[in-house]
Amino acid sequence: MQNSGIANLPLWVVMLVYVAMIFVIFYVVKLGTKKQQKRTRDMQDQVRRGDTICTIGGIVGKVTRRSADGTLTIEIDEKTGATMKIYLQAVSRILAKDLIDDDPAEKTGEQAGGKDAG
Repeated sequence: MQNSGIANLPLWVVMLVYVAMIFVIFYVVKLGTKKQQKRTRDMQDQVRRGDTICTIGGIVGKVTRRSADGTLTIEIDEKTGATMKIYLQAVSRILAKDLIDDDPAEKTGEQAGGKDAG
């Protein structure tokens, strides 16, 4: 009875195959990460005044100023005019204007206010 398969290969060949597999997996993961970082950088470079953005912390606001030092000033409440200064790197996405709904609490407050006033 003869042994066949990997048992007949020298140890250095088996080790070489494992090292090659690890290298390929590392390269694929690294390449994917670089592509994602480039997409994020490109998106952040496109942020302009007037854009509505979402930060990595989930804060939604409208960009009122973009500074040369890499910071943005965003308006987070139109009624009070509350603003927040954030780093450009904190922007996770630019929201489409047609996807942003009015604040539902605002609508119910208007309806409740109309009932109380009348």
